[in-house]
Amino acid sequence: MLAPIPAIVRRTGLLAGVAVLVALSLAGCTPEQNRQIGLDAFRKVKASARDLTTVDCIMYRESRYQSDALHYNSNGTVDRGLFQINSVHAADWRTVTGQDYLQTWHNPAINARYAADLYRRYGLGPWGGSCSR
Repeated sequence: MLAPIPAIVRRTGLLAGVAVLVALSLAGCTPEQNRQIGLDAFRKVKASARDLTTVDCIMYRESRYQSDALHYNSNGTVDRGLFQINSVHAADWRTVTGQDYLQTWHNPAINARYAADLYRRYGLGPWGGSCSR
């Protein structure tokens, strides 16, 4: 007997539904799993060993490795997720990840992939360039 098809797959179609189910399953990662997901994303864009150490520090400083971390800024923007990606990046997020920012920011793999793309384009500048705990 086949397992029932989740409602999200029936409503959104197979590929979108699977993407949402994967996102939901990743959102339940432990802080250590989130840390490894973040570091792996930066390894894929060939971050140096020194930058990986800084990235690890940034993840800890920004979110304590929590994929659901939120920070409301005084200018009305919101920093979200493992790397605290600011809401001003919502349109670019879709271009880079193919996903909707508000629906996927909490997914550590997608948040880290976007952060790694920012790093590829701008280095560590978006997070202040350095880090200390």
